[in-house]
Amino acid sequence: MYEIIHHDRIKAILDQELAKVQDGLQIISAYCTKNALEYVDSKILAPHVNKRLMVRFRLGDVLSGATEFSIYEYCKQHDWNLFIQFDLHAKTFIFDKKRWVVGSANLTSKGIGLVDDCNLEMAVLADVDEIELQKINAMFEKSTQMTDELYEFMKKQLKDTKPGDKSCTEWSKEIFDLINDEIITLFAQDFPKSKSTDNILPDDYLMLGLKNGTTDRALIKAAFISTIAFKWLVQILKVAENKQLYFGAITEQLHTALVNDPRPYRKEVKELLANLLTWITELEIRSVKIERPKHSQLISLIDEVT
Repeated sequence: MYEIIHHDRIKAILDQELAKVQDGLQIISAYCTKNALEYVDSKILAPHVNKRLMVRFRLGDVLSGATEFSIYEYCKQHDWNLFIQFDLHAKTFIFDKKRWVVGSANLTSKGIGLVDDCNLEMAVLADVDEIELQKINAMFEKSTQMTDELYEFMKKQLKDTKPGDKSCTEWSKEIFDLINDEIITLFAQDFPKSKSTDNILPDDYLMLGLKNGTTDRALIKAAFISTIAFKWLVQILKVAENKQLYFGAITEQLHTALVNDPRPYRKEVKELLANLLTWITELEIRSVKIERPKHSQLISLIDEVT
């Protein structure tokens, strides 16, 4: 059973579930602010709860304030293990490996409703089963735990980055080399909802990390190539025989990788993949070739994506 939660009840549900936590709390959130993390801690009643947090932590997120750089210092002081996944888009809260909230709300003041002008979010509260837990654990295992060494590299680059410098949008290669970027689990919201790039929906601008209404095709293409969905497709094609897979085989892998609750129907999974392939065609991404030699589409990786 599951319950749909609208933005005006997300905070109340989190309060309710956090108060019941006894053993472990896991939070996966693309963005995170210190005051929201402090709020979560204030609602945990049990002592010695094992806590881990995964955030995206891109340089652009930190520079914009979407994620506060200071959360690492807070995590160290309050017994949180902090993990990084640069392609992260998911938002979920897992309580004692029993219940979880999965939806659109980031661990920020606006995301979980700590301010009056909060975001219009939606989520699902449900029991979590062993299969989903295994996938969540795998996400953490394949992400990178923040260390003092990595934090100091990032702190130095931040110090050297001038305010408003638009030429510096990503962490240095030295930092990227310390990050594990293997993608093994996905959420439906990682994939385009728009059936065409000629009419991009607001949720997809959020997925792309672009301002709503952006029409510059070069910017859209560059942002799309950096999405977790496109990177996942490239990743599975790289290891496939002859670097190619039919639509049905990719659908099977996608259905296994998705961790949404309730689980998407096969028809929904096919629609997610179809949208992804449409975007690849319309944005003229030539590193991925899409053809139909028989009755099904054959997707091939032609070259490394640049």
